[in-house]
Amino acid sequence: MNNFTVVIDGVFFQFNQTGIARVWRSLIEEWANSEFGKHLLVLDRSNTAPKVPGIQYKLVQPYDYRYSALDCTKLQQICDEIQADIFISTYYTTPLSTPTVFMAYDMVPEAMGFDLNELCWQEKHRGILYSSRYVAISQNTAQDITKFFPQISPDLITVAYCGVDSSFKPTSDEETLHFRKKYKIDKPYFLVVGSRLSLKGYKNAILLFKSLSQLENRQDFAIVCVGGESKLEPELATLAKDIDTHLLTLDDLELRLAYGGAIALVYPSKYEGFGLPIVEAMACGCPVITCRNSSLPEVAGKAALYVEEDNVQEMIEALKKIQTENIRQQLIALGLEQAKQFSWEKMANTMAKILQETAFKYRNKPPTSATLIWQAFRQEQSYRQQSNSLIETVDKLNQTNQKLSQRIKQLEQELESLLTTKGALRQLSKRLLQKIRLIQ
Repeated sequence: MNNFTVVIDGVFFQFNQTGIARVWRSLIEEWANSEFGKHLLVLDRSNTAPKVPGIQYKLVQPYDYRYSALDCTKLQQICDEIQADIFISTYYTTPLSTPTVFMAYDMVPEAMGFDLNELCWQEKHRGILYSSRYVAISQNTAQDITKFFPQISPDLITVAYCGVDSSFKPTSDEETLHFRKKYKIDKPYFLVVGSRLSLKGYKNAILLFKSLSQLENRQDFAIVCVGGESKLEPELATLAKDIDTHLLTLDDLELRLAYGGAIALVYPSKYEGFGLPIVEAMACGCPVITCRNSSLPEVAGKAALYVEEDNVQEMIEALKKIQTENIRQQLIALGLEQAKQFSWEKMANTMAKILQETAFKYRNKPPTSATLIWQAFRQEQSYRQQSNSLIETVDKLNQTNQKLSQRIKQLEQELESLLTTKGALRQLSKRLLQKIRLIQ
């Protein structure tokens, strides 16, 4: 393997420890056990990245969307210092000129009509337009990149499916019983993993709650929610008023037990870039109910029951059908086989190949006109952000000065009050001494 250097910005670990963090943690662990890992430098934002033995890290300042262009300049300085050949970010950051591979998880904001003027989505789009190559975690995500950015050639996009950790495997009856006792889950349960609604409700767990609330024997079942908001959303709580609902925060070891003990994972999302809980559930021998949209059929294949994302009656039928023993066993067997198609090793190898190829392709090449325009845009943006930062600092200093002025006035008033009190005490002391002399 020829000499080259890859810079990975671990910025996502600063923001969250959800699915994207799991993807990158798994990739870095895979690379640490290969020759490719020797070529990596992971930028650790404010000491938030997982420390994997065998990987080189550099501690850098936390990211702030308000100063993205300033950050862009600092990333380029780092790339220049170590003579980086290629850059990839865990979440949409970019340098000024180093060739970049863009990691595309999904096009949820674009497909679901989010406010694309938000700073994070603006940075995502800048990252897409700047990058030289693209890795998408599903074929659907790859297609959506070209749908929303038709100027990007499909030839520049490579699909690298996510994997599933070997810790996710079928559970024993004893393990399941212990788990249910620990969390006081007394009834057969349907499982929800991750966000239940999210922005514009696209995670769509409300379909399960609506459907289960209409079952005559709904009180015979429970819903177990792992992750997501710490409190049940009001619209879900109303539907689940007579259904036992458990909100749990679990590590991977116990998440495996939650999968293993469930009637089914219910994952009725309206859009996913991949759908990691589906593969995890299947690897644990847990049947899956999901929807036939976005990447979900790619991931679940023939090993799931499918429902329309807004069809309550279909979901009711699926909740009943998945309890039929022969159907359940068939789905479990199909799911275990389907899960074998996905591995972090495959994903890591695919990405390593793309990063290395892109590094060598653009090595020592002069900047293109697009790169020069990008640099000029980012530098101008950086000046504005620096100006805003200085204005913000001056405002803070003025506020601090006002507070100090107010405190000084307050102290002066207190001093004046003390001096007045001191004078009064002197007068009182004199009168007392006079009275004492008269008594004597």
